[in-house]
This record gives sequence, structure tokens and C-alpha cells, in this order.
Amino acid sequence: MLFDTTQGALEAAISGAAQRQQALAANLANANTPGYQRVDVDFHSSLAAALGSGDAQEALHSVKFATQVDSSGATRADGSSVDVDAE
Repeated sequence: MLFDTTQGALEAAISGAAQRQQALAANLANANTPGYQRVDVDFHSSLAAALGSGDAQEALHSVKFATQVDSSGATRADGSSVDVDAE
């Protein structure tokens, strides 16, 4: 049972990390696009919630990671919120 849960957690973590990498690549590709808003994937919270649920193995199979606009950074004069140094 432990191996199944561990394997599921690792698969979900890899999937979330890959989706986050795609979001960061999109941010860099659009760094000079006026009005582009930085996006990110917070897969850590989703993964922690799935592992903390009553049936972690089942929760890991249905865990989804969402790409969301990150509005916490400063917006430049052209409307873009991507900071290349922070990416």
C-alpha cells in the first residue's frame, strides 16, 4: 500500500512540476508582450491536500493542477507582469 501511494505521489509531483515548467517557459516567451500577465502552477498545495485526505491513493489519481494568473508581482508600464530575473 505504501509503494502505491508513494508512486502515485511521485507521478503527480512530476506532472505538476512539468505543468509549472510549461507555465514558466510561457512567461519567458511572453516577457516582452504588452499586457501579458504572469502565470504559475501551485502544485504543492494540491499535492499536499491530496496526501492529507482520508484516501490519499484515490485522491492522487484525481488531483488536478491549474495554471493561474499570478497578480502578486509588479506590473510594468506596458502592462506585462513578467520579471525575467525572477523567472
